[in-house]
Amino acid sequence: MKTRVQTQFRDQSQLRDQAQLRDQRQLRVQSRLRVQSRLRDQSQLRDQIQHRDQSQLRDQSQLEIEVNYEIEVNYKIK
Repeated sequence: MKTRVQTQFRDQSQLRDQAQLRDQRQLRVQSRLRVQSRLRDQSQLRDQIQHRDQSQLRDQSQLEIEVNYEIEVNYKIK
């Protein structure tokens, strides 16, 4: 009788330990996924900012070309 109780107690203890290990593994996986997601979001944000900056530079360059053209045309007219 005593050994059966000890065996049950040991089995319950092992199950509890296994559950704790499983929970810890799940938390590590979730944490890793959160970090990967955050890094992916940062990378996408960096790409969007770079694209926006390039677009602004292109627009600025186009505007300078148009202004220079207007200046040339006005200068030739005078």
